[in-house]
Amino acid sequence: MGKRVSRLSIIFAIIKKDFFEIFRDKLWVYLSTIGILLYVLIYWLLPSTVDETLVIGIYQNDMDEILQEYSEQEEGLKFVEFESSQDLQKTIEGELENEEDVNIGIVFPDDFLQKSVLGEKSKVEIYTDTSVPKEIRNAMTSFIREMTFGIHSAIVQEDSFPVELPDEEQIILGEDRVGDQIAFRQRLKPLFAFFILLVESMALASLIAVEIQTRTITAILATPARLIDLLLAKTIFGTLLAFSQAVILLLLIGALGQNPLMLLAMILLGAIMVTGFAFISGSAGKDFMGTLLYSVLFLIPLMVPAFAVLFPGSASLWIQILPTYGLVEGIIKSTAYLQTWSEVAPYFLMVIAWNIVILSAGLIIFKNRVKKL
Repeated sequence: MGKRVSRLSIIFAIIKKDFFEIFRDKLWVYLSTIGILLYVLIYWLLPSTVDETLVIGIYQNDMDEILQEYSEQEEGLKFVEFESSQDLQKTIEGELENEEDVNIGIVFPDDFLQKSVLGEKSKVEIYTDTSVPKEIRNAMTSFIREMTFGIHSAIVQEDSFPVELPDEEQIILGEDRVGDQIAFRQRLKPLFAFFILLVESMALASLIAVEIQTRTITAILATPARLIDLLLAKTIFGTLLAFSQAVILLLLIGALGQNPLMLLAMILLGAIMVTGFAFISGSAGKDFMGTLLYSVLFLIPLMVPAFAVLFPGSASLWIQILPTYGLVEGIIKSTAYLQTWSEVAPYFLMVIAWNIVILSAGLIIFKNRVKKL
């Protein structure tokens, strides 16, 4: 009687076979290698600093000397004069061009100084575009209050504020986007690993489709291997393939940051997620082009959250319900914004929930396709 083969040995043998099979496919080897090198090149070409000079559009009357004094005292501020409040607002909205990149505007009423002398209140309006972080808006509000209080105190020698500011919701132009002023390279750096995960899902999907077409899976199941062994082996192999490629890229660009364990944990969950999608697209495609089409159909919506979080602000509801939203947010929060485990925990739970759904669906579809062979 022959020696009984353990289930772990069978699973390891299937993983080993898949490993050699995937590296025989020159197309995906070239794509993976070129992809990693291209991302590294793009990373080093991106700007590594942020211009912290705040350009402020001003509409005022008879306040040139006061503004000049404040511009000399406050570092990082640059005032640009406008002939009308309408021109200022249109410039911030992007309807008018200006030599300076104006994203904050302050409109002083024409009778501001006169009312200050009389001790009467007036309204100063602050306009911002969608890219201005909330922290900058709050700082600008404080700056206006400090400036107007100084003007009023110098004129009438009182401690009351002459300015009445409207609520922010009434003056922010466009969709409110809240975020931190960090370099674009820093925001994009961890997302390179996310893009690599998506590419590697296509490699696994291609491998699955080829094995279904050539009935290699039928040959495997003719051995002591069972269907559950095949499912576990493919899941482990797909996860390791995507995870290892992402980690290699992170190491090459130095993107592990100050929360390496948190980032690696999120990348691992992302690798499981794309493996589930690979099962679905690989089982659905009848040939190479069919598999590629299904993979691309998945890739397009899955990449949307990655582009959405590159810019400050809150994502729309339809973006938040996409499977990769929690994954992308978790990667960004744990690296660029250095949030703690408790702060990123909701995104971990979100990704885990989606992984259960996606991987279960992928395994069921793959299992049904195998049974029909």
